[in-house]
Amino acid sequence: MPPRRTRTTASTKSSGSSGKASAKAKSLSLSAEQEDEIRNAWELFLHEEASEEAGEPAVLTEDVDKVLMALKLESEESEFADILEVIDPSEDGYVIWPRFLEVVAALKMKQTDDGDDEEEVEEAFRLFTKGEKITAADLRRIAEDLKEHVTEEQIRDMILEAGGGEEGGVGRRRFGEVMRRAGAL
Repeated sequence: MPPRRTRTTASTKSSGSSGKASAKAKSLSLSAEQEDEIRNAWELFLHEEASEEAGEPAVLTEDVDKVLMALKLESEESEFADILEVIDPSEDGYVIWPRFLEVVAALKMKQTDDGDDEEEVEEAFRLFTKGEKITAADLRRIAEDLKEHVTEEQIRDMILEAGGGEEGGVGRRRFGEVMRRAGAL
């Protein structure tokens, strides 16, 4: 008797790009190219036993981080734990295609949003300084331009509050963190 083959579904068959996104991908605002890219990375890690147990193509949860790395969607360890909670809520040890596609779509959307934020941070940062850090001199200049009376102590406190006291100013990354905390982004 020949070995059992993993059953594939239309949603995971890879016959190259069909040029059309599946209904699931469309509902997640993914293009056909994005769906193909995700599917190709997914299929590299298909696991036969997990697929048999699930009754459809599946990847082991321990391989999800590798699939995400293949898609350039690496995440922090704490964020990855949350991803696993969402992607395998019953802790079966495997992930099926539709749930994986949903999570990757959300991660891609977040990645796009973060990229947009970075452009806004850069633009706002450049309003404060032309250098690598926002310094006390930069804040003094802005206060003068706005005709605001700000004491040296207040300027020092602003820089300390943003976490740039020991570094002689506030760098782009810390500036972005302050902007996000303040709800400006």
